[in-house]
Amino acid sequence: MVSRPLAASQSAINDDFEIRSDDLTAEGLEFMRKGYQKWLRMLDRGGDPSDTRILERELAKQRGLK
Repeated sequence: MVSRPLAASQSAINDDFEIRSDDLTAEGLEFMRKGYQKWLRMLDRGGDPSDTRILERELAKQRGLK
């Protein structure tokens, strides 16, 4: 879903970390537009950031597993 490694380690991901559209494959871009945006809306409504069910469901839909 990404076209190159985005971080050398998990500790390298901080508040300045960003993902740009040119970092993503076509599949990754589609996932960001659908699943990630839904997940962000859930967070905006006070949802738990560790709740990844929306992301998992959207990825399964995208890959034809659901």
